Amino acid sequence: MSSSTPGPVARRRARFRSLRAGAASAIAALAIAVTAGAVEDIVRYRTTFSGAPSGLPHRLMTSVSRLAGLEKTGAQSQVALERRAMADHKRIRKLLESEGYYDAVVEHEIDATVVPTLVSVRIEAGPRYAIAPCEARLLGSNESSALLAPSIERFSGLDGKPARAKSVLDSEATLLGDIEAAGFPLVRIVERRYVADHATRTLAVTLDIDSGPQARFGPVGLVGLEQVGATYVRNRLPWKDGALYDPAAVEKGRRELGATGLFAHVSIRHGDQLDANGVLPLTVTVSEAKFRTFGVGVRYDSSLGAGGGMSWEHRNVGGDGERLKLAGDVAQSGWSAVVSWREPDFLRPGYTLDYQAGYKVEETNAYEVHRAQTGVALDVPLTLVLSGRAGVSLEYTPVETKARDSVTNEREQDETFVLLGFPLALRRSTTDDLLEPTHGTRAEVTVTPYTEISGKDLTFVVTRFTPSAYLPFEVPGLRRSVLAGRISLGSIAGAKRDATPADKRFYAGGGGSIRGYEYQRVGPLDDDDEPLGGRSLLEAGLELRLRLTESFGIVGFFEGGNVFTSVYPDFDDVFRWGTGGGLRYYSPVGPFRIDIGTPVNGRDGIDHAIQVYLSLGEAF
Repeated sequence: MSSSTPGPVARRRARFRSLRAGAASAIAALAIAVTAGAVEDIVRYRTTFSGAPSGLPHRLMTSVSRLAGLEKTGAQSQVALERRAMADHKRIRKLLESEGYYDAVVEHEIDATVVPTLVSVRIEAGPRYAIAPCEARLLGSNESSALLAPSIERFSGLDGKPARAKSVLDSEATLLGDIEAAGFPLVRIVERRYVADHATRTLAVTLDIDSGPQARFGPVGLVGLEQVGATYVRNRLPWKDGALYDPAAVEKGRRELGATGLFAHVSIRHGDQLDANGVLPLTVTVSEAKFRTFGVGVRYDSSLGAGGGMSWEHRNVGGDGERLKLAGDVAQSGWSAVVSWREPDFLRPGYTLDYQAGYKVEETNAYEVHRAQTGVALDVPLTLVLSGRAGVSLEYTPVETKARDSVTNEREQDETFVLLGFPLALRRSTTDDLLEPTHGTRAEVTVTPYTEISGKDLTFVVTRFTPSAYLPFEVPGLRRSVLAGRISLGSIAGAKRDATPADKRFYAGGGGSIRGYEYQRVGPLDDDDEPLGGRSLLEAGLELRLRLTESFGIVGFFEGGNVFTSVYPDFDDVFRWGTGGGLRYYSPVGPFRIDIGTPVNGRDGIDHAIQVYLSLGEAF
């Protein structure tokens, strides 16, 4: 039997549904009202700062201020804005204390009569505190106190300097580094105390240091090896078991392993205590990279035109870092093909044998050559930063110069040379990177005696010395800045210029020499302004490198020099100077550079106003 009148249960369910719908409507209405009210109450404002010390960068002030950091979002209300301003007082005082201002007063004023609301932050920094005599104390009985005394004294040398937190922390890090370099890798700061004396306006710094025991290199554990031999890795580590611990040797070992191209990641860590034999164990952890690489490169030079190259390389042919490389290059100025083989640990650990053979066709402003060449050389490490190289080379080179005799109009040189060479080199480097050095120095001297073996009476020696230095410094707002400088000095002895093969003479000008001038155009010229080359060379250059972001940077450069007919540079001759700037893109394989240079004292009718250079790697 059916009925249209709902029962008690149905009526309760209907009332519940009605109440639930009403509640949902009320909640939604409340949310809309709250949201609307919040939007209406958003306070838009701007912040100004006054009274900050002149040496304190504005960007540093705004970076710690929540007022400045949240300007774009505004404040939920005037009360919230007031709380935000009050919270900034503590942050700004902390910043000022880190710069040595321990009596700073921070106040603010909010003017809501203007749009947007103006928040004025006023700072009274007060006097800057100086560092009182610092004290670094070695805890316990330490037999090496005399050994570490110079490091302690250098730390105490902060006395009287502005009490900047960065200066103190940097000095602490230097002190720990000095102690570690003395063979104490387990050194640690047990306690540090900073006490500001408001009466004398000084900051006293006291460190309690546990140097730990002086340690010697112990057993090395290897982690992550798959296809690379353990012996090869151990031979790259420039220390001997039992030698006094040296962090510079550890860092050199890390760089050596990274430079092999066999590893994507390398870390070397020591244990936190000496082992049972009283030596310090170390662990080398690596992640193997791909061993085969196919590379493509491009370049451009206003005088040489465009060019590009391809290469294929296998860096671990036999499992011990043997490298086979095939490379080819094609450009408007010629082409080349080269095969090379590198054999690590030849005869003894650390020695490297390099073999190379190739053919090159090159047409430059000075000459045209077709060179077939082969050679072998042995690299020998001498110290942590010094290495030597000795080899022998054989080349067959037909040479035709562009320059002509002013009387006969015949080519100044048109003959074939068969040269036996004995290249020798000595290199010293403390830089941190091959393609993009940011600190340290480099120097290389090469001496190559040549003798003609096809019947000509010709023997000469080519010597070149090239030092460079890299000085990092800070520029506010930039990631990294480097001032780089180089000098190149060369000389050819034993043969007159006209008898020396044209491709062995010195030339200057171009992207790797004096930017702003055409390739090989700096130096002696014939009547038709063709380069003659010289028997000596002197170049010098400075480059300012500013890294704007992780990927991009800019540079400015100033370079000069000349080529001379005499065996040694003649300082009475005019030096040719060039200047300009460029853009850097920091790719995973090294910096890609575009430089634009112009002559400072160029020659009318010879030197163009602009030269453009595009290539991979820094100029030096």
